[in-house]
Amino acid sequence: MTREEVWEQAQKQYWEARNNRENIVKNVQSQIEKESEKNWQEQLDNFSKVIPTLIPDFNEDTAKAIREFAISEGVNQEFIESITDPHVVKFVDDYRKLKQGVNKGVAKRKVVATRKAPVKKAKTKTQKEVDQATKIRDRAFSEDASNEDQMAFLRGYAEQSLGNNI
Repeated sequence: MTREEVWEQAQKQYWEARNNRENIVKNVQSQIEKESEKNWQEQLDNFSKVIPTLIPDFNEDTAKAIREFAISEGVNQEFIESITDPHVVKFVDDYRKLKQGVNKGVAKRKVVATRKAPVKKAKTKTQKEVDQATKIRDRAFSEDASNEDQMAFLRGYAEQSLGNNI
């Protein structure tokens, strides 16, 4: 064999090996893409199945509100698009509701007029005497009443019936 023939044969083997390697790389890449697309689809199916149990009123409008809230809070849009875990979405939704509820509460508190508690009036002298007499009577008629309690009740009763102070 001449030098040129050896060189052509080596070049032919090189191109065959290179084409073979490129075909293997293409096959591996296509398998990786298929596997990743399959995993992505499984995650989306799981998300669709689980999200209604975590967020009962989840729909397009809720999804849009969650997405806009996350973006307004500074979350990267590409990161939001890659989320497939329903628990993460629920967490963001809970935070959104909490934050919006706080904002609404602040607005409501600004609108509502504050009411002052009414001033409690002091009891009159007559009311105090009636309350005192009621307490003495209750102590006198209780099972563990002392003689002093009973005598105080009797003195008050006598005063009331006689209409004068003894």
